[in-house]
Amino acid sequence: MSNIAHYSVFYVVSRCGHCPTRYTDRASSTLITPGTTKMDKLFKAFNTAAETLRAPVELGALYAWWPWINAQTPASPVAGKPVLILPGLSSGDQIMAPLRRCLDAKGYKSYGWAGGINIGHNDKTAAHLVARLHEVYAAGGNQKVVIIGHSLGGLFARELARDFPDMVESIITLGAPFGMKDTDTPEMLKRVYQFINPTGDLSELSDADLHARRLTPPPGIPATSIYSKADGIVPWRACLNPKTPLTENIAVPTSHVGMPYHPLTVAAVLDRLATPPAAWRPFAAAKYSPLYAWTQAAHSDDLPQNPQWTPGKDSRPIFKKK
Repeated sequence: MSNIAHYSVFYVVSRCGHCPTRYTDRASSTLITPGTTKMDKLFKAFNTAAETLRAPVELGALYAWWPWINAQTPASPVAGKPVLILPGLSSGDQIMAPLRRCLDAKGYKSYGWAGGINIGHNDKTAAHLVARLHEVYAAGGNQKVVIIGHSLGGLFARELARDFPDMVESIITLGAPFGMKDTDTPEMLKRVYQFINPTGDLSELSDADLHARRLTPPPGIPATSIYSKADGIVPWRACLNPKTPLTENIAVPTSHVGMPYHPLTVAAVLDRLATPPAAWRPFAAAKYSPLYAWTQAAHSDDLPQNPQWTPGKDSRPIFKKK
């Protein structure tokens, strides 16, 4: 089967729950807020119900498209460039293995988080992540590390970069809801988090200082957010970076679970990894047509304002203690 035929199958499956950024009422030419129409709610319900069905299709699409992606994307600019990959809530290194294999094939040295199942933030997890970053930094000959984080792992990636900027080159987050507040959090997600991490502190979601911190990009570090409007787990708007000279948002039509190994995700990650910070530029999707032929980026009106957070006397420590 040709790449185009493979893409046709994968595209239909991955896009069938994809909801446009906004709709326009043609009669009045006014914007209808997404999430308020019956069709929006139907799309959201389908996306959530189909998460586990879409992910295997997306993995199969990666294998079908890998020869093309391998030929089109640049290799690591430095042999063995270290990349630390952090899994999302309730998952571990295994779900990130397909992405790691792709990175290693292009000359990078990928490292799993080696922390078992990610049960959320607590003192033990924080200490482990700090130690793991130092291990990877040392193993790479004191080269700055790129951190890729899926979902909750993306929140960890941003905060590690903020607390250890001398050790982190850039960050790439995959479906990471760093802009999510308590009022935005699906009830199902809260219950899953409490079940997995009964000692976790859900009050973090309503902590205004912590929210401003998470939404503010780590200063001086390129930050790419890859998100999906067809995400069935987290609200896609909560994954958007504010606009700054070193931030960007890349849309992919994928499930939440399958995002780490979706072909469009892998192509974007490899492109971003090969872009040095000194010559950083936004992702050019046109280079990877037909893969990116029908993706729809977020409108500028969707982007959040940059809170430009700075630590205060009452700010919570994340990784570095006060």
